[in-house]
Amino acid sequence: MRREQVASDGERTVSLPVELVDPFGLPLGLSELREAAPLHRLSYLDGQVGWLVTDYATGRAVLMDSRFGTTESPAIPLGDLARTTALRESREADGILEPLIHQNPPLHTRLRRTMMPSYTNARVLDYREEIRRAVAECLETMERNGPPVELVSAFAEPVVTAAHAAVFGISREDCARLVEETVKLQDVSVPAEEAIAAARATAIWIHELLEEKRAHPADDVMSALATSDLSPDEAVSQAVDLASSGHDTVIGTMANSVFVLLCHTDQLRALQRDPSLWERAVDELVRYFTLLKASFTRIAREDVEVAGRLISAGECVTVSIAAANRDPSRFEEPERFDASRNARGHLGFGHGIHVCVGQHLARMEMRVALAALFQRFPTLRLASSPGEVELSAPGHILHYVKKINVAW
Repeated sequence: MRREQVASDGERTVSLPVELVDPFGLPLGLSELREAAPLHRLSYLDGQVGWLVTDYATGRAVLMDSRFGTTESPAIPLGDLARTTALRESREADGILEPLIHQNPPLHTRLRRTMMPSYTNARVLDYREEIRRAVAECLETMERNGPPVELVSAFAEPVVTAAHAAVFGISREDCARLVEETVKLQDVSVPAEEAIAAARATAIWIHELLEEKRAHPADDVMSALATSDLSPDEAVSQAVDLASSGHDTVIGTMANSVFVLLCHTDQLRALQRDPSLWERAVDELVRYFTLLKASFTRIAREDVEVAGRLISAGECVTVSIAAANRDPSRFEEPERFDASRNARGHLGFGHGIHVCVGQHLARMEMRVALAALFQRFPTLRLASSPGEVELSAPGHILHYVKKINVAW
């Protein structure tokens, strides 16, 4: 439901559009907002009035501009306000920092610098063989069990868990346990009390894991956190952040990609004929079926003029990533999925200092997993109609496939 208010200057506000008719299209009204103007007054769940950016150039500029910072208690345009507030208060009481995406320099710089060596483009290649093994195991199991198969649980989840286990330097079993608890923080269907209990149990377990890594360090991100100059609370916070934010997003993106390809069989056949296209196709898949509906809220540190409008100091700004990624001034025929398109520069992984830490890992996971899946099962198809594929709730900040049944 659209929440309409009136800003202090008398201008009517909009809420972030969420209603979908086509799972691959933009929410109703979003294209019209972008066509009308790059900036609109936006209503947030807590009653604040800020700004919504709807075009690519303005969105990219805002995400790059150091005059826009973040806050540990940002206003949110979507979600469950009471649940989000309860989780924030619990984290603060337990000494757990807010995620990296909500931190500003110099703390943001110090935290990110500790993790980045484990996620560089060159470093993630070291995890490729482990990912290939996990993919092969999943494909063998799928073939042995036979169709139909629910692909998220049978393929995307175990592959991504194996990748993260390699990066974290822990067993797949421990990684699965870690993820099982931390995803409760992101899943809006999980009550706040259960999510808080999971966060506390996870923090205790990670603290013990970091103590082990400190005593016996290796070449992995948990060891990097354990042996860095971060405080114990800071190290635990970043480990929880990596586990809770990096796992479901890649699973969702991989499931989204399969859905897109099975509904665009001409493009899928092109990829099967020429596997070299996967390099470009991954970014086009992220652009076309954008996982993150909107950027995390930015706050103007000072008065800033954007697209001819004055954003006052202290006002919130949210970029519609989905609208920016479908902006025809940046992407020719943006409503068309084209596996050969050079979509680099899309905002699906964010932009600026808060660009996704794990973007190189995510790309590599998708290239390896998707290429192998469609090579092993060239006749893979939906086992139900596209309308029966289960998607995340419209009010969730992430737009992703929850369950997708396939056959071959």
